[in-house]
Amino acid sequence: MLHTFSLEMHAQPFLNGGYIHLGNNASIAQDTHSSWKYINIKLGKYDSLFTTTTQPVTNINFTTSSYWMKTTFKNESVESQFFLECARPITNEVELYVINEQGELIQIQHSGDDIPYETRP
Repeated sequence: MLHTFSLEMHAQPFLNGGYIHLGNNASIAQDTHSSWKYINIKLGKYDSLFTTTTQPVTNINFTTSSYWMKTTFKNESVESQFFLECARPITNEVELYVINEQGELIQIQHSGDDIPYETRP
């Protein structure tokens, strides 16, 4: 499977029209065998493999690896729903793990070209 990845994530409220670059203060890690599991990320098993990004866009180009991104986003607006936009239109699969302030997994969303359109969030 060939993946392409560009780390330019925006959180955009439905009504506001503004956006927040999530890539500026994120950390990413390459999973060369696409074998990592969320629980291992949460437990810190791969923490030493994550590197901090300092630019709004990190272009990883075409790859067969999977990439994990960690970032913190606090909603200080009145909006309760946001679009999470990946800048690269050719992204096979994206899994979003939503964690609350207590560190609990509260939602998983799946999207990307490999996911049937009618099942995307």
